[in-house]
Amino acid sequence: MPRNPCVPDATPDSARAGTLPSPTPDPEVLAAVLDRSLTGMVLLRRGAVGVEATAVNPAAACRLGGTADDLTGTGWADGLGPRDRARLRTAAEALLAGETTRRQEEVTLPHGRRVLFCLCSLLDGSGQPMVLAQLVDRPEVDTVSWVGHELRNPITSVLGYTELLREGVGGQLSHHQTELLDRVLGHGRRLLDLVESLVTLDRVESSDPVPQAEPVVLDVVVHRALESVTALVHGRALTVRARVSPGPMEVSGDATDLERVVTELLTNATKFTPAGGRITLDLTREGSDAVLVVEDTGPGVPEHEQARLFDRFFRTSAALSQAVPGTGIGLAIVHSVVTGHGGRIRLDSAPGRGARFEVRLPLAATP
Repeated sequence: MPRNPCVPDATPDSARAGTLPSPTPDPEVLAAVLDRSLTGMVLLRRGAVGVEATAVNPAAACRLGGTADDLTGTGWADGLGPRDRARLRTAAEALLAGETTRRQEEVTLPHGRRVLFCLCSLLDGSGQPMVLAQLVDRPEVDTVSWVGHELRNPITSVLGYTELLREGVGGQLSHHQTELLDRVLGHGRRLLDLVESLVTLDRVESSDPVPQAEPVVLDVVVHRALESVTALVHGRALTVRARVSPGPMEVSGDATDLERVVTELLTNATKFTPAGGRITLDLTREGSDAVLVVEDTGPGVPEHEQARLFDRFFRTSAALSQAVPGTGIGLAIVHSVVTGHGGRIRLDSAPGRGARFEVRLPLAATP
């Protein structure tokens, strides 16, 4: 049985770069499949002004919030958020250019459901490249937030009752019993933090653009984040230095999420910086951007691992070999929040010379 070209395989993209699959579908057969399929499908080609849809089947039109006529042409992704549109068009361009043969991107549909756009490259009858994009449901993605909320309440309740026992509400405790309850509280708090991180990651990845954006003063956010990580550096012989340019720097966005960005970067730095090391934070203006830099003197990140550093659940070889606690979610949240605020993040690192994270966010327009 021939392999479905839209199903990802284990072959690295680099091994397939510059090639296009050979199947050339019969135009009449392809048209019939598109029209009758219950799976949303969009046929893409390179047009005069970018990637254009030459065919949108009824299932795709329904899910993308328009009609086939509306979506045909350059407006095929107009119902999606700006980040999703940009990612899909970049992916389609890569396939049409022969850089890869298949890609998949997770997007949020107009009515809020999250799906996968599975794109594969084909050749038409004249040998010209085209891309078939299919909308594939990912119900497990939608359940992350629901499961997280369902877990949060019982975990919080368990922690609350455990704290009451620890305080002696149920009777006097021995030293050994107190130690056991401390362990229960420690593991319970880590579990709650994991649940909160999963819910946060699910939310920020599906928010496009940032909901309820408001003016946020970044220097205030930075000072709050520095206060929150004070306990992490206490007693560890670490030097933490912060430099903030004078005058408020204001961006438009979500203050809680932006504070999470700074906190995660500082927390990450404290985890990997050995005793006697140094962590520096700088917040400055450069043109129309606010630039946040967090740098440490830890082990650094090998070049071959840097491309995956912001993937959910990815952990570096240093984290694994040194048994550094973590889940691989924090930097994924950082990346999603930064890009959701119209910014960008860059890592400069190498083994033995620490890591330098640079975040750029567009400053709010001044009246």
